[in-house]
Amino acid sequence: MGTILIPIAVTAGLKPLMACVALNIAGHGMALAGDVILQGGPRITAGSAGVPVEGVLFHGAFFAILIGVIALTSAFIMYRKEMVIAPGETIELMKTADTVAEPPRYAKFFAIGVPLIFGVIVARIVLGSIASTGLTRIVGGAATSLLGVAAVLVLLLSNSVHNKGTALEKLVGYMREGFMFAIKVFTPVIPIAGFFFLGAPAQAVRILGDGAQGLLFDLGNALGQVLPLGAVPVAIGMAIIGLICGLDGSGFSGLPLMGALSASLAAPAGLKVEVLAGFSQAVEVFSGGGTLVAWCFGAVAAAGVAGVSPTEMVRKNFIPVMIGVAVATVVCIFML
Repeated sequence: MGTILIPIAVTAGLKPLMACVALNIAGHGMALAGDVILQGGPRITAGSAGVPVEGVLFHGAFFAILIGVIALTSAFIMYRKEMVIAPGETIELMKTADTVAEPPRYAKFFAIGVPLIFGVIVARIVLGSIASTGLTRIVGGAATSLLGVAAVLVLLLSNSVHNKGTALEKLVGYMREGFMFAIKVFTPVIPIAGFFFLGAPAQAVRILGDGAQGLLFDLGNALGQVLPLGAVPVAIGMAIIGLICGLDGSGFSGLPLMGALSASLAAPAGLKVEVLAGFSQAVEVFSGGGTLVAWCFGAVAAAGVAGVSPTEMVRKNFIPVMIGVAVATVVCIFML
């Protein structure tokens, strides 16, 4: 998405950093936190909370959209004076594709066909989640595989049409450029992320050996044990715990803890577990999915395509996203 949308935004006069902020909040924040297509996140949260996945899916999507819309609106208001490229200012994007002087005739076919193919796949995945359709559910790894295979087939087809006799040779070149691009983008993240992977139990064991504790998750779990049972302290506490657990940078590793704490805190207090689980999922993924953590996949990938610093991007994201989280917390209190 970044390789396609960010150059278009820059051509229209938007600075790469601002385009990256918008893409990151909408994609690695709003879309990833709701996870309404693949539904991997809601299934994890619902499973650990012991509630139907449909309730977590609905409320998670609601809070993800709420946080995302408020964050995007806040970012626009805060940074509107520095969004546009100044006259005479030169902007260079990271080169990610060959430049073509004039689009070939088959370009329109792929411009229409590619969105249509993925639109049909997404529609099939969504319809499979509706029980009345009678279609087989495609979620999690199966949905990821379906989208991945479709992307590979589209790549092979477009490459064969564009390069004809040299398709295989060009394909190897594209793969080499892709791997080099990935290494260039993610190399700075590896030493930084290693310190924060100590926060999750699974990664801590891999780094320090058997018996290692997940420091971040232990902190979140300890905080959950001392929260008083009430809508206001529970909602605020779960927001804080979600932000803490998101610091490991994986986005989804804290969801089992979010679901378990939602059930243990909401049920005794007579609160709605599905609402709290969906809210905590949205906050945790917004934090660790890429909008607030500079060393996670989402932030690095978006910033790498735009040729900007992921640290600078998350600094721009921080206040807008926190405003969104604060508003969502208030809404969650009334919904509980």
